[in-house]
Amino acid sequence: MQSPSDFIGKRVKDDITNTAFKIITDESAERVVYCARFEPEVGTAEHGRLHDLGAAAYEVYLICQNQTIEETNLRIEQLPCSRHSHAPHAAPAWMFPEGAMFDIEWEDIVASCRKQITKAIGMVIVPPSSD
Repeated sequence: MQSPSDFIGKRVKDDITNTAFKIITDESAERVVYCARFEPEVGTAEHGRLHDLGAAAYEVYLICQNQTIEETNLRIEQLPCSRHSHAPHAAPAWMFPEGAMFDIEWEDIVASCRKQITKAIGMVIVPPSSD
């Protein structure tokens, strides 16, 4: 299965409306950041697993320059009053507000969301034959 890092070097389409991604920086900035949020379908085992892990959702960031993906960032949103903390090990969880976002590894994302993420990134990149 592909991961977000497999899309580094790919061009982002001019029009990303009707996709999961939204631009979260000024479009005229030197580097443009696109963001999308993902959650497993409510009521599924993976949804329960995500919440058991103390998380509300995943977010994916595509950091681009000249409409080309230069880096990706994966984050997880901490649930309020979670039994499990995603905070860095050296930092006490109580220091972070509800909904705090923390970096996460691709392998730690539940499978259904990994599929949603790679499909969504595929929808915003220019197809290889169009490069």
